[in-house]
Amino acid sequence: MSMLSRRAFVSGAAAFGAGALLPWARAAHALSQQTRAGKLEARAYFIMHTVVEVVAIGERGSDLVRACEAAAGACRAVELRMNFHDPRSELSRLNEAAGRGEWVEVSDELLVVLEEARRIHIASSGAFDPGTGALVRLYRKTRESGAWPGADEIARARESAGMDSVEIRGRRVRFGNSGMQLDLSGIAKGYAVDRAVAAMRGAGARAGVVNAGGDLFAFGGVADALPRAAIQDPQDAGRVRHELELLEEGLASSGDAEQGVVVAGRFCSHLIDPATGAPARPSLGSASVRAASAMSADAWASALYVRPALAARAPVESLLIGPRGEEVSSARFFSNSPRKG
Repeated sequence: MSMLSRRAFVSGAAAFGAGALLPWARAAHALSQQTRAGKLEARAYFIMHTVVEVVAIGERGSDLVRACEAAAGACRAVELRMNFHDPRSELSRLNEAAGRGEWVEVSDELLVVLEEARRIHIASSGAFDPGTGALVRLYRKTRESGAWPGADEIARARESAGMDSVEIRGRRVRFGNSGMQLDLSGIAKGYAVDRAVAAMRGAGARAGVVNAGGDLFAFGGVADALPRAAIQDPQDAGRVRHELELLEEGLASSGDAEQGVVVAGRFCSHLIDPATGAPARPSLGSASVRAASAMSADAWASALYVRPALAARAPVESLLIGPRGEEVSSARFFSNSPRKG
């Protein structure tokens, strides 16, 4: 899932009982105010090529400022490790060496994401596949240049693709396919949100929300002040389709309304369909997922957008919105029961 494609957002002031639903951006600038749940601090940062919005609730304003800064620091740390497009990142160094068949020792943080990516890759029957980095680069050039790649270029990129070739032994990793490239964009931002929440708790925040371009997690809601999120209409960004109350769970959405482009008369999605090795040709407007972690919600939203039929057996709660506005949701997507995933 790309950095800018998420269609979910969380309301700022309303998130903690401060009145009617308001757009998040109106409350995401630096401020401090009193709410029924305690003091509130809200900050916005530009990290991971998107706006990361943080709201912290607690007793002491100084703790909340530290909590917001800690959240931003956690997101920056993940970006430094897992940025697919930065040649200095740990992920890029892994791609270079492991792509030559070498064993590479990775950090604990990268290992956590790789293991979860492999787990969801298997559970989704390959619909979620971060091993398509070479194809991601190829079709990114297509969107930038306006010219489709040749058959030979596509064949070479497909030959190296596939999460199945990733071997993990302890903390060492290598790729069985020569030249394979891992792109963790569809899971790393969710992981960054989870790390940010952990950092906020450690800094003294009693409740809060982290929203990284639509990948979000809400924690510590109290009484009637549960964080409230909204699902936007995939065809009309100004229209809210649904409002949800969140508690100790993540929410993410995937769609092409903002990222897909038409190249030489053909639609070019920013998402790759692992089954074809080509830009996805989805039948959905968007796929939204609630899960126990933002990382899980992030990855499963990508998988369900590419392959909607998986929703019936996916271990997460989902809402699928079709191109004409039709909806299919899992039994508990609109409930406040604990989520699995």
